[in-house]
Amino acid sequence: MKVLVAAVAIVITVMSSPLFAGNTLRVSSPDLLAGAKGEEMRSLVREAYRRLGVDVTFVDLPTLRELEWTDLGEVDACLARTASVAKGYPNLVRVGFPLFHHSLVACGLARGSDIRGPADLRNLRVGASRGSLAALGYLLRLGLQPVVFNDFDAAFRALEEGRIDTAIGMRLLLQQAAQAQAIPVRYSGPLADWNFYHWVNRGHADLAPRLAEVLRAMYEEGATARLLGEYAWMLDGMDAGEEASPPVRAAAGGPGG
Repeated sequence: MKVLVAAVAIVITVMSSPLFAGNTLRVSSPDLLAGAKGEEMRSLVREAYRRLGVDVTFVDLPTLRELEWTDLGEVDACLARTASVAKGYPNLVRVGFPLFHHSLVACGLARGSDIRGPADLRNLRVGASRGSLAALGYLLRLGLQPVVFNDFDAAFRALEEGRIDTAIGMRLLLQQAAQAQAIPVRYSGPLADWNFYHWVNRGHADLAPRLAEVLRAMYEEGATARLLGEYAWMLDGMDAGEEASPPVRAAAGGPGG
Protein backbone atom coordinates (compact mmCIF):
# COMPACT_ATOMS: atom_id res chain seq x y z
CA MET A 1 0.00 0.00 0.00
CA LYS A 2 2.84 2.41 0.87
CA VAL A 3 4.40 1.75 -2.54
CA LEU A 4 1.09 2.49 -4.25
CA VAL A 5 0.65 5.74 -2.32
CA ALA A 6 4.18 6.81 -3.21
CA ALA A 7 3.60 6.03 -6.88
CA VAL A 8 0.39 8.07 -6.92
CA ALA A 9 2.21 10.98 -5.26
CA ILE A 10 4.89 10.91 -7.95
CA VAL A 11 2.27 10.92 -10.72
CA ILE A 12 0.47 13.88 -9.12
CA THR A 13 3.77 15.77 -8.77
CA VAL A 14 4.69 15.20 -12.40
CA MET A 15 1.24 16.22 -13.65
CA SER A 16 1.33 19.41 -11.59
CA SER A 17 4.75 20.36 -12.95
CA PRO A 18 4.78 23.26 -15.44
CA LEU A 19 6.63 20.95 -17.82
CA PHE A 20 3.72 18.53 -17.97
CA ALA A 21 2.17 18.62 -21.45
CA GLY A 22 -1.09 20.52 -21.67
CA ASN A 23 -0.33 22.96 -18.87
CA THR A 24 -0.43 26.59 -20.03
CA LEU A 25 1.67 29.26 -18.35
CA ARG A 26 0.67 32.92 -18.35
CA VAL A 27 3.45 35.29 -19.42
CA SER A 28 3.03 39.00 -18.76
CA SER A 29 3.93 41.44 -21.50
CA PRO A 30 4.13 45.25 -21.13
CA ASP A 31 1.26 47.05 -22.81
CA LEU A 32 3.85 49.19 -24.60
CA LEU A 33 4.39 46.06 -26.72
CA ALA A 34 0.73 45.13 -27.17
CA GLY A 35 -0.42 43.74 -30.50
CA ALA A 36 1.95 43.68 -33.45
CA LYS A 37 4.52 45.88 -31.65
CA GLY A 38 5.94 43.02 -29.61
CA GLU A 39 5.09 39.95 -31.67
CA GLU A 40 8.72 39.18 -32.54
CA MET A 41 9.71 39.09 -28.86
CA ARG A 42 6.68 37.03 -27.93
CA SER A 43 7.42 34.56 -30.72
CA LEU A 44 10.96 34.14 -29.36
CA VAL A 45 9.74 33.33 -25.85
CA ARG A 46 6.89 31.18 -27.17
CA GLU A 47 9.33 29.04 -29.16
CA ALA A 48 11.62 28.55 -26.15
CA TYR A 49 8.73 27.20 -24.09
CA ARG A 50 7.46 25.11 -27.00
CA ARG A 51 10.80 23.31 -27.14
CA LEU A 52 10.23 22.32 -23.51
CA GLY A 53 6.71 21.11 -24.27
CA VAL A 54 5.06 24.03 -22.46
CA ASP A 55 2.22 26.14 -23.86
CA VAL A 56 2.11 29.84 -22.98
CA THR A 57 -0.41 32.61 -23.28
CA PHE A 58 0.50 36.30 -23.08
CA VAL A 59 -1.23 38.84 -20.86
CA ASP A 60 -0.77 42.54 -21.68
CA LEU A 61 -0.35 44.60 -18.51
CA PRO A 62 0.78 48.12 -17.58
CA THR A 63 4.52 48.17 -17.01
CA LEU A 64 4.63 48.27 -13.21
CA ARG A 65 1.70 45.90 -12.79
CA GLU A 66 3.46 43.43 -15.08
CA LEU A 67 6.38 43.20 -12.66
CA GLU A 68 4.17 43.19 -9.57
CA TRP A 69 1.86 40.45 -10.83
CA THR A 70 4.77 38.23 -11.82
CA ASP A 71 6.37 38.78 -8.43
CA LEU A 72 3.09 37.92 -6.66
CA GLY A 73 2.47 34.86 -8.83
CA GLU A 74 -0.67 36.26 -10.45
CA VAL A 75 1.07 35.41 -13.73
CA ASP A 76 3.85 32.86 -14.18
CA ALA A 77 6.55 34.77 -16.03
CA CYS A 78 7.59 38.18 -17.32
CA LEU A 79 8.42 38.62 -21.01
CA ALA A 80 11.64 40.66 -20.99
CA ARG A 81 13.27 42.92 -18.41
CA THR A 82 16.71 44.16 -17.47
CA ALA A 83 18.34 42.97 -14.27
CA SER A 84 18.43 46.51 -12.91
CA VAL A 85 14.66 47.01 -13.28
CA ALA A 86 13.74 43.56 -11.94
CA LYS A 87 16.05 43.58 -8.90
CA GLY A 88 13.37 45.11 -6.66
CA TYR A 89 11.14 42.04 -7.04
CA PRO A 90 12.50 39.15 -4.94
CA ASN A 91 10.27 36.45 -6.42
CA LEU A 92 11.50 36.96 -9.98
CA VAL A 93 14.05 34.39 -11.14
CA ARG A 94 16.18 35.31 -14.14
CA VAL A 95 16.60 32.97 -17.09
CA GLY A 96 20.36 33.17 -17.43
CA PHE A 97 20.75 33.52 -21.20
CA PRO A 98 19.58 36.92 -22.54
CA LEU A 99 16.85 37.36 -25.12
CA PHE A 100 18.45 40.39 -26.75
CA HIS A 101 20.49 43.54 -26.14
CA HIS A 102 19.06 47.01 -26.41
CA SER A 103 20.04 50.64 -26.04
CA LEU A 104 18.44 53.69 -24.52
CA VAL A 105 18.50 56.61 -26.96
CA ALA A 106 17.10 60.09 -27.36
CA CYS A 107 15.45 61.27 -30.54
CA GLY A 108 14.40 64.62 -31.90
CA LEU A 109 12.92 65.99 -35.08
CA ALA A 110 15.16 65.51 -38.10
CA ARG A 111 15.46 69.28 -38.50
CA GLY A 112 16.52 69.74 -34.86
CA SER A 113 19.88 69.74 -33.12
CA ASP A 114 22.05 66.68 -32.67
CA ILE A 115 21.95 64.93 -29.31
CA ARG A 116 25.35 63.37 -28.75
CA GLY A 117 25.15 62.48 -25.07
CA PRO A 118 23.66 63.24 -21.65
CA ALA A 119 25.17 66.74 -21.49
CA ASP A 120 23.05 67.73 -24.49
CA LEU A 121 19.87 66.82 -22.58
CA ARG A 122 20.51 69.32 -19.80
CA ASN A 123 18.74 72.32 -21.31
CA LEU A 124 16.10 70.42 -23.29
CA ARG A 125 12.49 69.59 -22.53
CA VAL A 126 12.73 65.79 -22.39
CA GLY A 127 9.70 63.55 -22.83
CA ALA A 128 9.36 59.94 -21.69
CA SER A 129 6.66 57.31 -21.47
CA ARG A 130 5.19 56.54 -18.07
CA GLY A 131 5.86 52.85 -18.67
CA SER A 132 9.50 53.24 -19.71
CA LEU A 133 11.09 52.49 -16.35
CA ALA A 134 14.62 52.30 -17.74
CA ALA A 135 14.33 55.78 -19.28
CA LEU A 136 12.77 57.31 -16.17
CA GLY A 137 15.45 55.76 -13.95
CA TYR A 138 18.19 57.02 -16.25
CA LEU A 139 16.84 60.59 -16.18
CA LEU A 140 16.47 60.42 -12.40
CA ARG A 141 20.14 59.48 -12.05
CA LEU A 142 21.03 62.47 -14.23
CA GLY A 143 18.92 64.76 -12.06
CA LEU A 144 16.58 65.61 -14.94
CA GLN A 145 12.81 65.96 -14.62
CA PRO A 146 11.05 64.68 -17.77
CA VAL A 147 7.64 65.50 -19.15
CA VAL A 148 5.84 62.18 -18.66
CA PHE A 149 3.30 60.87 -21.18
CA ASN A 150 0.99 57.87 -21.08
CA ASP A 151 2.68 56.38 -24.16
CA PHE A 152 5.19 57.17 -26.87
CA ASP A 153 2.48 58.12 -29.35
CA ALA A 154 1.52 61.01 -27.08
CA ALA A 155 5.19 61.92 -26.63
CA PHE A 156 5.71 62.07 -30.39
CA ARG A 157 2.66 64.27 -30.87
CA ALA A 158 4.15 66.64 -28.31
CA LEU A 159 7.50 66.49 -30.12
CA GLU A 160 5.91 67.37 -33.44
CA GLU A 161 3.90 70.19 -31.85
CA GLY A 162 7.01 71.67 -30.22
CA ARG A 163 5.94 71.02 -26.62
CA ILE A 164 9.08 68.94 -25.97
CA ASP A 165 12.49 68.95 -27.63
CA THR A 166 13.33 65.26 -27.44
CA ALA A 167 11.91 61.90 -26.39
CA ILE A 168 13.97 59.27 -24.62
CA GLY A 169 13.38 55.53 -24.53
CA MET A 170 14.38 52.17 -25.96
CA ARG A 171 15.15 52.62 -29.64
CA LEU A 172 12.69 49.94 -30.74
CA LEU A 173 9.75 51.71 -29.07
CA LEU A 174 10.78 55.14 -30.34
CA GLN A 175 11.23 53.77 -33.84
CA GLN A 176 7.79 52.15 -33.84
CA ALA A 177 6.10 55.35 -32.62
CA ALA A 178 7.92 57.48 -35.20
CA GLN A 179 6.96 55.10 -38.01
CA ALA A 180 3.33 54.92 -36.88
CA GLN A 181 3.01 58.71 -37.01
CA ALA A 182 5.27 59.18 -40.05
CA ILE A 183 7.44 61.68 -38.18
CA PRO A 184 11.02 62.11 -39.50
CA VAL A 185 13.38 61.93 -36.54
CA ARG A 186 17.02 61.32 -35.81
CA TYR A 187 18.48 59.37 -32.94
CA SER A 188 21.35 59.89 -30.56
CA GLY A 189 23.95 57.24 -30.03
CA PRO A 190 23.40 54.80 -27.15
CA LEU A 191 23.03 56.53 -23.79
CA ALA A 192 22.96 53.22 -21.88
CA ASP A 193 22.95 49.54 -22.84
CA TRP A 194 21.29 46.52 -21.29
CA ASN A 195 20.77 42.84 -21.83
CA PHE A 196 17.09 41.90 -21.59
CA TYR A 197 16.19 38.62 -19.88
CA HIS A 198 13.11 36.48 -19.48
CA TRP A 199 11.97 36.07 -15.85
CA VAL A 200 9.87 33.41 -14.13
CA ASN A 201 8.11 33.50 -10.80
CA ARG A 202 9.99 31.63 -8.08
CA GLY A 203 7.35 28.92 -8.16
CA HIS A 204 8.65 27.97 -11.62
CA ALA A 205 12.34 28.37 -10.80
CA ASP A 206 13.05 24.87 -12.14
CA LEU A 207 12.26 26.20 -15.62
CA ALA A 208 14.94 28.91 -15.56
CA PRO A 209 18.06 26.79 -16.29
CA ARG A 210 16.20 24.72 -18.90
CA LEU A 211 14.97 27.82 -20.68
CA ALA A 212 18.50 29.25 -20.58
CA GLU A 213 19.83 26.14 -22.33
CA VAL A 214 17.10 26.36 -24.97
CA LEU A 215 17.68 30.08 -25.58
CA ARG A 216 21.41 29.53 -25.96
CA ALA A 217 20.79 26.76 -28.50
CA MET A 218 18.31 28.95 -30.40
CA TYR A 219 20.82 31.81 -30.49
CA GLU A 220 23.67 29.61 -31.70
CA GLU A 221 21.61 27.95 -34.43
CA GLY A 222 20.27 31.29 -35.72
CA ALA A 223 16.65 30.73 -34.66
CA THR A 224 16.67 33.82 -32.43
CA ALA A 225 17.68 36.08 -35.31
CA ARG A 226 15.04 34.54 -37.57
CA LEU A 227 12.28 35.01 -35.02
CA LEU A 228 13.27 38.62 -34.29
CA GLY A 229 13.12 39.31 -38.03
CA GLU A 230 13.62 43.00 -38.80
CA TYR A 231 14.66 43.53 -35.17
CA ALA A 232 17.54 41.04 -35.28
CA TRP A 233 19.85 44.04 -34.88
CA MET A 234 18.94 43.84 -31.17
CA LEU A 235 21.37 40.91 -30.93
CA ASP A 236 24.30 43.17 -31.84
CA GLY A 237 26.60 43.57 -28.87
CA MET A 238 24.73 41.03 -26.75
CA ASP A 239 26.76 39.65 -23.86
CA ALA A 240 25.62 36.34 -22.38
CA GLY A 241 27.47 37.00 -19.12
CA GLU A 242 26.11 38.37 -15.85
CA GLU A 243 24.76 41.90 -16.06
CA ALA A 244 25.79 44.66 -13.71
CA SER A 245 23.76 47.81 -13.17
CA PRO A 246 24.21 49.91 -16.31
CA PRO A 247 26.57 52.85 -16.04
CA VAL A 248 25.42 56.34 -16.89
CA ARG A 249 27.35 57.52 -19.92
CA ALA A 250 28.17 61.19 -19.63
CA ALA A 251 30.05 63.61 -21.83
CA ALA A 252 32.99 65.37 -20.22
CA GLY A 253 31.69 67.81 -17.64
CA GLY A 254 28.15 66.48 -18.00
CA PRO A 255 25.88 65.10 -15.29
CA GLY A 256 26.27 61.53 -14.10
CA GLY A 257 29.99 61.32 -14.83
